[in-house]
Amino acid sequence: MYQGGKPIRVLLIILLVLSFFSLSFMTLSDLKVADELYDRIHELNYKEFARAPGFEERTLAIQHHKSDGDMYVDIYMNEVLEKVLEASEPIEQWPVGSLFVKETYADEEFVHIVASEKREDGWVFMQWRTDGVAEFAGKPQVCLNCHMKGDDMVRAFRFPQYQKSK
Repeated sequence: MYQGGKPIRVLLIILLVLSFFSLSFMTLSDLKVADELYDRIHELNYKEFARAPGFEERTLAIQHHKSDGDMYVDIYMNEVLEKVLEASEPIEQWPVGSLFVKETYADEEFVHIVASEKREDGWVFMQWRTDGVAEFAGKPQVCLNCHMKGDDMVRAFRFPQYQKSK
């Protein structure tokens, strides 16, 4: 019995699987959230936020991602984080509304912007190219795996009660 359609079906399945793995795994909802946050941090002029503790100036980054050279970061935090740190009261979680923005540089070349925001349902992580196009958004496993090692998912700086111990 002739099964002429079988090789075509197998080829179509292979192409479908390959195209699935080539997608960025961001949903349209993630992209919308990324675009909204990108616009908001720029409207808020994030570069006027306070600098995160230990990042008062551009600082050599601890390398968590593969790169060919040294990476430097500027980290800014919104008033929610600033007030919590100024109060120095012990906390076990950063408050909802906490937002920090990190600019990453390879030497002096601006590479990308990263933002993390604490929402009612937890942290969201976003990364954009320098032209504002989202590279990832939402709760990517790559972010969660590393950030679980921080104080309530924040690795750059500690809860107020631990500030002196870095």
